[in-house]
Amino acid sequence: MSTDIRIMLVDDEPNLLNALVRQLRGTLPVETYSRPKDALAKITTPRPCAVVVSDMRMPEMNGIEFLTAVQQASPDTVRIMLTGNADRETVTQAVNQSNIFRFLMKPCVPQDLQKAILDGIAQFKLVTAEKDLLQRTLAGSVKLLTDILGLARPAEFKHVLEKRELVRALCSELGISGAWELELALMLTPIGAITLPTEILEQREFPDRLTKSQREAIAAIPSVSKKLVMNIPRLERVGNLIETAGSKRTQEITGSVGRGDSALQILHVVSALSSVELTKDQIGQELGEYRAAGVEPRILQVLERLLHARCRIADKTAETEVYEIKCADLCAGQILLSDVLTSNGKLLIASGNMLTDTLVERIRGYASLVGVVEPIKVHARIPTIETET
Repeated sequence: MSTDIRIMLVDDEPNLLNALVRQLRGTLPVETYSRPKDALAKITTPRPCAVVVSDMRMPEMNGIEFLTAVQQASPDTVRIMLTGNADRETVTQAVNQSNIFRFLMKPCVPQDLQKAILDGIAQFKLVTAEKDLLQRTLAGSVKLLTDILGLARPAEFKHVLEKRELVRALCSELGISGAWELELALMLTPIGAITLPTEILEQREFPDRLTKSQREAIAAIPSVSKKLVMNIPRLERVGNLIETAGSKRTQEITGSVGRGDSALQILHVVSALSSVELTKDQIGQELGEYRAAGVEPRILQVLERLLHARCRIADKTAETEVYEIKCADLCAGQILLSDVLTSNGKLLIASGNMLTDTLVERIRGYASLVGVVEPIKVHARIPTIETET
């Protein structure tokens, strides 16, 4: 039996607990608790408990109340009830309220108790393995999308990463939960741009040069991004937030202010920033618009401080040592201080971009196939808002 597996026995009768431990004869690592509240305090510490076996009648809370609380605190923990009270109402409540895995009667044959616990451990491993697989699949899917954007639009991706850093710092300082959904929405909003020709995207800052259909296609980028993301399980809310991040600034900020939704206000304001590399005067001007729109003062106060911190970081970064290195020595987190060119003069990645693992692989791939001009100038690392503040 793995030492990582935790099993709890909870009963208010110490003699019975000792008897249960003797029944298991050291075959299973068990923790015993005579008070349900003590067990609840330890249910996820130092790691989630795999199986909990609980009595029904206890003074602080009965077994149904306790196992229901266990389910809320640690949903993957398998719950077993061991009791001498087996009336129909008790069984019905236990099944319906706490979704117990097994119902055992006292006195319980040692073999039956051991088998129930072993089956519970197997169930716990199955559930957690499936969850781990889903999480890794989700993370892989998101990484694939962001890597595609990083390759297709590296300059745009650089600005997206910088804005994500602002969202993360804002949520952390303001104690707002669900920051990962806001970050993903911000990062994946531009992914729909990969469906449009580069020459059209490059003209976005000059709408008078675009036809009506081209302007409509650019305006539809957030909708396309949403459709792509909604195909990934568990990212439905992120898909809806993508539509929010890509919406018109004034209308949407006003709407989120009216609902008092701090998380949406953060997403609106950061996604609508013209840049994160603003001068002090530009910071005051842009934030003044959001104050007029009614954005929460605490959000704007923290954002203003973070943007000013970026100004100080930019000044320090400009003074840091510059490295001239070969492709083989590139690594994620470095900032390009020169364009990366192929040996025939084609621009591969523009100066100013932060290298990701995917961009590093792209440069090395071109270096081995067609050649890349070396050395390449970089900063050794990218300073972050968090380290500055």
